[in-house]
Amino acid sequence: MTYNATDKLLLRGAVAKVMSRPGYAQLAGAFSVDDLSLSGSAGGNPRLDPFRAWQFNLAAEFYYAPQSLFSIGIFALDIKNYITTTTSRRFYRTVLHPNGAYFLVEEPVNGGAGSTRGRR
Repeated sequence: MTYNATDKLLLRGAVAKVMSRPGYAQLAGAFSVDDLSLSGSAGGNPRLDPFRAWQFNLAAEFYYAPQSLFSIGIFALDIKNYITTTTSRRFYRTVLHPNGAYFLVEEPVNGGAGSTRGRR
């Protein structure tokens, strides 16, 4: 929402509840390992929750001359869930490691909640 306080001063405000679902690559079953570096990646986690948050923004814009602007604003973001990556040690048998070896495997997981506030 924008309020024209004067011809040169605009006040802006916004509140939004946002949601973004995980990407297909984060959900779908995919897996790869590197026998030389003993690392891997698991691309799929069907138990991922959507990213959910509330966003709050306030700003003031002062147009003091043609093509000139002074702007100040504050924001807040309250996150209910986000997606992050974790690394775990897993035991696998491969062609180069027929007796098995431990691999460091990265995979997407639910990250929990958080918040951030700031100014611009």
